[in-house]
Amino acid sequence: MLTQYAIEYRPRPTIKGQALADFLVECTARDTRPPEVEDPEAEWWSLATDGSSSKKGAGGGVVVTSPKGFKVYFALMYQFYPTNNEAEYEAFVNGLQCARNLGADYIRAQTDSALVVEQVLGDYEVNGGRLQAYRDLAMEKLTLFRGYTIQHVPRLDNADADILSKLAQDAPEHMSKIARILVIPRHSIHRLPVAPIQPAEDTWITNLMEYLQHGL
Repeated sequence: MLTQYAIEYRPRPTIKGQALADFLVECTARDTRPPEVEDPEAEWWSLATDGSSSKKGAGGGVVVTSPKGFKVYFALMYQFYPTNNEAEYEAFVNGLQCARNLGADYIRAQTDSALVVEQVLGDYEVNGGRLQAYRDLAMEKLTLFRGYTIQHVPRLDNADADILSKLAQDAPEHMSKIARILVIPRHSIHRLPVAPIQPAEDTWITNLMEYLQHGL
């Protein structure tokens, strides 16, 4: 019936898997960049983190600096055995949470882990399910802020956080005098699932409870 209109039928070619993967990477990479900041005069907080893991143990260091220059030190004690990259991620995500708990809305974060910075910014490919989970958790924490920047710095410029990460495992009693000790019992990506709360069905006792509580 369609031959009179010179319409030719051709089967639709298949989309190669690599082309689809490149498309997804391109689209998701756009969401990893820091959000635009409307107010350049906003009160920016600073965050420095470092994590370390060795045969002696593992720990993390966090330094949060308020816009007025007041510093709060945190020493993280890991009660598990992360890899070096996991230890860096643990310090980063917990540091972001500490800064948010202190009231930070705009944060300038720095760490001496190039891997953490480049993966969070989307410039490095994330290999492995565990690092992908850490990267996703870091992005989740960053959404708590109205604006943020992330910077990789040399270890010498991150000395305070580096010292905290090592002393947290070697001298916790001494560190408690100058820093807040935070015990991290498990990997932060191993969060306990929370079941949604289901509304209770009305039973014969519902009216009695309403009467006792509200007199209705």
